[in-house]
Amino acid sequence: MLLRKDLMDVFNLLLGRSPVSEKVIQRNLNNNRSTSTVVQRVLQSREFKSDKCRVRLQSIPVTEQLVIDAYRIMLGYELKSRARIESIITGTQSQWELVNALADSAQYKEKGIIESFVGTKAFNQIPKTIYLHIPKTAGKAFEQLADRNYGERSALSTTGKYPWDVWQSASLVGGHFFYSRYNEMTTERLFLSIVRDPVERAISRFNYYRHQEAGQERRKSRNFDHDDLKKTIKNSGFRDEFVDNYQCRYLSGATNLRAVKKAFSRDTFIVGHYDEIGRWLETVGQRLGWSELELPKVNVASNPDYMAEYHSDNELIALLKKRNKEDYKLLTFIRKHGVYESAGPGFPYSSFKL
Repeated sequence: MLLRKDLMDVFNLLLGRSPVSEKVIQRNLNNNRSTSTVVQRVLQSREFKSDKCRVRLQSIPVTEQLVIDAYRIMLGYELKSRARIESIITGTQSQWELVNALADSAQYKEKGIIESFVGTKAFNQIPKTIYLHIPKTAGKAFEQLADRNYGERSALSTTGKYPWDVWQSASLVGGHFFYSRYNEMTTERLFLSIVRDPVERAISRFNYYRHQEAGQERRKSRNFDHDDLKKTIKNSGFRDEFVDNYQCRYLSGATNLRAVKKAFSRDTFIVGHYDEIGRWLETVGQRLGWSELELPKVNVASNPDYMAEYHSDNELIALLKKRNKEDYKLLTFIRKHGVYESAGPGFPYSSFKL
């Protein structure tokens, strides 16, 4: 749902002004379901492309709050890396330059493509089961298991590639995309996900990057330190993959448990936790009529004791715990339930069964 404050923020960020009247405000609130929709429409408007708007935004200097607001409005998350914010302020001349840089970024284009597509009539012809794949929660193995159960009706993407013609007809879709990417959907939907201990997940993610040759130079260009997780968190653009309650953001679009519970109240979820993933699979299999439940072994670390190296660094562990407090609340909430089903007992799941 589009909130009045969010609408005002979009106008001020992209046009440098507030809506001209209450009538315009109400028309936008009625005609747009989300902030993303308004952003797309304003970026395509004649006013945004006009010289008058360009000159207006070029006169506005870049501040810390402006950077934070721009990331929240255009990319859907709060940028918390102090080093990254300072870098943007230093390297960006004006609000006009900042807005256009974000609009041209791969992050925004991917976000916009997904959100535009999932709102189309073609995508919403049938109910969809959506897998929210939080990195390092056995997602690649789940993808293979899903293929065995759904066959051609499975269209999961751990690679970031999403063939839309397949997604249109698939019963099961998803991948490394946040819950908020699906805001524009109109069909029935069921979300599946696994959460993991935030410290364990962060270490596993860093260890994966550390031994992944592909993309090393690109990561280094964004100040990723393959030998030091603490420096990577402090200095790189990868910070939010390790801290700042990444798992809450995956399940809600925001970085706190309250937002996750609000998402749970709006939609149907089946969420488990990594330490009892077999129990979650059993529940999912029973609810959806799966014939196969055994998870294949995929992306297993070559050194099973690699965690010990990181756990010996007390400063690192304290940092990860401190910066993921809401994720720990989320984990505790899911563990309390074992497998959390937001629809409650007795929900038929008939629309999503094989």
